[in-house]
Amino acid sequence: MAQRIAVIGSGGIGGVIAEAAHAAGHEVTMCVRTPFERLVLDAPEGTSEIPVEVATDPGAVGECDWIVLTTKVHDVPGTAPWLNKLDDGSTPLVVVQNGVAHRESVAELGVRAPVLPALIYVGAERTGPGRVVRRSPTTMQVEGGELGSRFVALLEGSAVKLRPTDDFHTAAWRKMLTNVAPNPITALTLRRLDVLADDDVRSCAPGSSRRRSRSPGPRARR
Repeated sequence: MAQRIAVIGSGGIGGVIAEAAHAAGHEVTMCVRTPFERLVLDAPEGTSEIPVEVATDPGAVGECDWIVLTTKVHDVPGTAPWLNKLDDGSTPLVVVQNGVAHRESVAELGVRAPVLPALIYVGAERTGPGRVVRRSPTTMQVEGGELGSRFVALLEGSAVKLRPTDDFHTAAWRKMLTNVAPNPITALTLRRLDVLADDDVRSCAPGSSRRRSRSPGPRARR
């Protein structure tokens, strides 16, 4: 049965989540600061337009079945108007972020909703308003339990490889630590992860060759 999903954030991750939710048969509203007319996603499989509603006013979004927060951690305070409006205390909030403090990142906003921490592995970036490039397949991990199982079921039918884990704490730390070396290198060189194919560069990032095989995406720290 189609459900209504509010995706907060229109960056690369927000676009990828919107793509997956639509493929799974759901209705998607993207909650954004800068409006755009349509969401276009460029992927290895081709270019497609993802039919979504675009909202810039929290008051314009009706009831939803899921809230998915896709902003970076330092942008979470700016999502307060959306969360204040959409959080009814029972609608699940999926926090898709790097780092190890998913619940803590939204706790200061007084969130009452049940929170599901999530990790995503994908090469994706926003190249303009409503334009997202996805360069690799998408995999996700969510905290195990009843809520995690429901989210896995929610995205069935999409191409996302999604699995729950009973040790999300370790999974989050593992992802953060594998980002520690490559991310500064890609930022400093203004290159994507292909820069790690250079032997001299790779020597500065022990273990990076293993990470590169899993996430051959852009400079975006995902």
